[in-house]
Amino acid sequence: MSGQAAEAQLTPEQQRQLDALPADERQPLMQQYQQANQPESNAGGASQGGSPEGGAGQAQSMPTPPGVLDELLRQEYEEWKEASSLGTDELMPFGYDLFAGEPSSFAPAQDVPVPEGYRIGPGDQVDILLTGRRNLDISVTVDRSGMIELPEVGPLSVHGKTLEQLREYLDGVISDRFIGVQSYVSLGELRTIDIFVTGESRNPGVYAVNAFSSLSHALSVSGGISMGGTLRDIRLLRDGREVTSLDLYNLLLDGELESDAQLEAGDVVFIPPVGDRVTLSGAVARPAIYEVEPGATLEALTALAGGLRPGADPDRIQISRLQPESNRTLIDVSLGGGESFTLAPGDEVQVGRIRDWLNGVIEIKGASPIAGRYRWEEGMRVSDFISSRNQHLAEDVDLSYGVIVSRTGDDYDVSFQVFTPRQVISRPGSSADPVLQERDTVLLFSGSEDREALLQPVIDGLSEDLLPGQLPPVVSLSGAVQYPGTYPFKPGDTVADAIGYAGGLTNASYQLGAELIRQELTSERAESELVEFKLADNQQRDLALAPRDRIHIKQLSDFNVTNTVTLEGEVKFPGSYTILRGETLAEVIERAGGLTEYAFPKAAVFSREALREREQQRLDEAQRRLRRSLALSRADAPGEESTVPGDGQAAAQILEEIGSAQAVGRLVIDLPAILDGEASQDVLLRDGDVLSVPEKSQAVTIMGEVQFATSHRYDASLSIDDYINRSGGLTQQADSGRIYVIQADGAVTVPKRSRWFSGGDPVAPGDTIVVPLSLTRLSGLELAKDVTQIIYELSLGAAAVKSLSN
Repeated sequence: MSGQAAEAQLTPEQQRQLDALPADERQPLMQQYQQANQPESNAGGASQGGSPEGGAGQAQSMPTPPGVLDELLRQEYEEWKEASSLGTDELMPFGYDLFAGEPSSFAPAQDVPVPEGYRIGPGDQVDILLTGRRNLDISVTVDRSGMIELPEVGPLSVHGKTLEQLREYLDGVISDRFIGVQSYVSLGELRTIDIFVTGESRNPGVYAVNAFSSLSHALSVSGGISMGGTLRDIRLLRDGREVTSLDLYNLLLDGELESDAQLEAGDVVFIPPVGDRVTLSGAVARPAIYEVEPGATLEALTALAGGLRPGADPDRIQISRLQPESNRTLIDVSLGGGESFTLAPGDEVQVGRIRDWLNGVIEIKGASPIAGRYRWEEGMRVSDFISSRNQHLAEDVDLSYGVIVSRTGDDYDVSFQVFTPRQVISRPGSSADPVLQERDTVLLFSGSEDREALLQPVIDGLSEDLLPGQLPPVVSLSGAVQYPGTYPFKPGDTVADAIGYAGGLTNASYQLGAELIRQELTSERAESELVEFKLADNQQRDLALAPRDRIHIKQLSDFNVTNTVTLEGEVKFPGSYTILRGETLAEVIERAGGLTEYAFPKAAVFSREALREREQQRLDEAQRRLRRSLALSRADAPGEESTVPGDGQAAAQILEEIGSAQAVGRLVIDLPAILDGEASQDVLLRDGDVLSVPEKSQAVTIMGEVQFATSHRYDASLSIDDYINRSGGLTQQADSGRIYVIQADGAVTVPKRSRWFSGGDPVAPGDTIVVPLSLTRLSGLELAKDVTQIIYELSLGAAAVKSLSN
């Protein structure tokens, strides 16, 4: 059988499984499938592959690889959930993965004991060992008439006998025929029988199984039960009558298989549709969707799920029930009430948890080495835990601001009070040392710590259960304060208190003007009011706060702002210089003593961080677009090859150069003109600017597509083509029509061209001749021409800066 023929016989599910495998795993499985489906072993229909030699059901379906099974079950679950009113994203129906997977994993072995009551039939192999006066080992197979043929004895009828009856019968026959001979009878290879699996099976059909296979084995051979089938009433039918019914929940939950009857030829395993289902989630051992019997109670459901978890609250159970109008209603139920609650189809049961509160404790959070939970006793104060600056507080702790969060009342409402850690240490037992209540949390803050993370739960708690028209008691501060953010406050707190919560003012705060935005809710809309005040006026700083106030402290411009520039290379006093606002490059060079006698001003490189970032973005964008252009240019028809040799190599070279190029952020300047006092050429400096002045150069550099990219001593008599010829000439990939010169100051010039180079093209010391890569042959890559120019410009700027350190 060819591989194509084997694939044609696969079911859609098997084909999906096969396609999900890597190629090195797919081929061996296809070979296994082909061998198991040879014509001589086919029994017709779905029973192909069943044979005494191969083991029952081993070739019924393709083995399911690890990981694929879970995905198949998930897909089946999603399809089932679309047509069902049950199910959540987290829960799946219970038990359906029991028999799903590789069928051969459940095939009964040949060396297990023969079940009691097993009756001999056609196809069974009988092994007889004779010892004594005759030693003989005989293996015979029961024919279709139920007979076996013994040497020197003749045909014997064994059909329908149990193993014990067979032993007694053959022992009598052999004793009568052979004197002084003892016999030992056993069964070898057993016959296969055909059974039918119907109903809600994943793969219904006819299956060949071992003669002593059971009902559960038939389920495993057929791949298990679909999501729409029942697990609680699997029926075995024989001659049109029901022999037994199997409840798989007994096997899954209790390990019982009392109803797992032995199969006989022609038996029908029927899987009816699923019965009533309910969803159970929350604090139970096995949250899932369960199939329940009519009239099942809540107690029975929780027992199926393994019972409640230790953290479950039996008095906090909610049941969402579907009403006839397709709406749901919520029912509160308690398991401790003594009355059973009857479930209805489609119920969704949620078991709540007990409140996770620890009684008799207090907690310390934040900037403290002793942060954690501690036992609380009546009358304890903050100083009982924080009495030493060095031992109990972090080095960068805020000594002026701490918060105690309390939860009181039946609903654990949030309240708070502010304290000063410095005063707790200096005045223990006083009014500055608050008394702690059970479940209090002490918050300590530091300059490096995110205050918002510690205060956000407090703010959230204060914002809960507000009535219409109420605003939470919080104030937001921005601008020139140490720690801008949102802080809770108490009635009577002032603007000065809020500034203290934020760590106080910075040195850059503007004392003559600040703003407060106040919002008030009316029955129709929210209205905002702007209140201006002066920080220098103590009376105005005592303005009382209102909920949701927003305070902005103005900051003096340029306060504590230190901008620096760096002068490198041939400067008399190189280094970093602090600049004043509006200072120019000429002024800073003068402060640095000017340039040395060896300086080459025309080749100076002036770089700026903002330009570098812009160039890098341009380079990254060019790289992205070029990769896309390359991908589109390669999207040829299958089997079509490029007609231009070297395209791939050229494209790879461009991408490699882009990846290695680094932006410099060079601003082309005329430093000689700046030094001569031309104000129009001078540059206003910014923070981080760098000026690199190289030594005088006597070289002309050749870059790009030449045989030997190098530098040559400047010779006024040589032209561009002369320098190129001294570098070995152009390569085959050179674009001779786009050669350009990058002058020492960074300016780019294009030489005058005719059919041949002009011998009079000007070249000066420090100039670089660039020979670009020819890309005219590459379709769809016109963008690459611009990219190569970017690369060479950036590379030259980087090389100029690097040369200063050589």
